Order: sequence, then structure tokens, then C-alpha cells
Amino acid sequence: MIVITITGKQSEQWTHTYEKVGRLGERRRIPTFFASIALSGRSGRYEFLVTRHTTDFIFDRQLEKFFGTGGECPPNNPGYPYHGIIHQTKTIPFGIRLHDKGCEQKTTLKAPGGTVRNSILIHHGPARSEGCFMVYGGKKGFATFKRELESLLRSVSHPKTPEIRVHVHNRPVT
Repeated sequence: MIVITITGKQSEQWTHTYEKVGRLGERRRIPTFFASIALSGRSGRYEFLVTRHTTDFIFDRQLEKFFGTGGECPPNNPGYPYHGIIHQTKTIPFGIRLHDKGCEQKTTLKAPGGTVRNSILIHHGPARSEGCFMVYGGKKGFATFKRELESLLRSVSHPKTPEIRVHVHNRPVT
């Protein structure tokens, strides 16, 4: 099983997000957070950085929407990590889509208070975000992340349908 951990610990690196889709509109600096990928039960892991802030929070300071629709991905419930599947579309050629266990369509998770969230991904950045985690480092950083993940995928028993668990830790609201 592949285990991805998104921590609540901020790194010293900063990146940016955009106000509008397509890298359009105003651009603002945002912090990055530590994350890692590992194989369960084996030593060694690949560490990387992700963003967690969403466009609505950065540009509009909509605190009431923090984990709600368009807000940040909520932390998973303790002991119940999110499940992840490989996500590939024309606009996002490679990413990991998070969902709660038992979600038949493998697209949704529930935020605190019961808000249903759709299509939360780990994908390339910088971009506009409505809850996704964007891998820091631009094209080069994402290529390294993808290469490391693909290496782990080749070593699991079912590389076409791998078990991926994603632990999302809480972070301080700033």
C-alpha cells in the first residue's frame, strides 16, 4: 500500500496561486507544507512540498468556507485516511483524487459538519485551487513527484489499481 502524508507543518518555501483558472488574474504568494510518499511497512520515503491554501481563502478571506465548498481539503478523521486513485484527464494529465472509503464514484469526501467535497486532488501547480493540494516546484518539481510515485506503483502487487491512503493532518489557521 502507498501512504501519502500531508502535514500541517509549514516549510520555509513559498509559491503562488492565481485568482482565476488558466493562471489568470491576480497572483499571490502562499506558503507550502511538508508531505511524503512511502510504501507501508518499508523504510525510506520521498519528501515533497504542497500548497494547502485555496483561492477563495487567499483572495476573499472567506473563513466561513474554510473546509466548505471551495475551501481547503479537511483533515481526515483519525484512523480513517482518505483513499486515493490515479486521476488522468485532458486538463490534469496526472494526479491523485482523494475520496472517503465506500464512496462508489470515488470522487467525494465529507468535511467537518457534513459538507460533501468533490474532486479534491494532489496535482501540479501553481494554479487556482478550490481545495486541491498542488505540488511545489513547477514542472520540474511535479515531474520528480510523478516519477517517485510511479516507481512505488511498479513495486506494489496491483500497479493498475493500487491501494493509496492519504493522511491529511490539521494545520494552524493563519
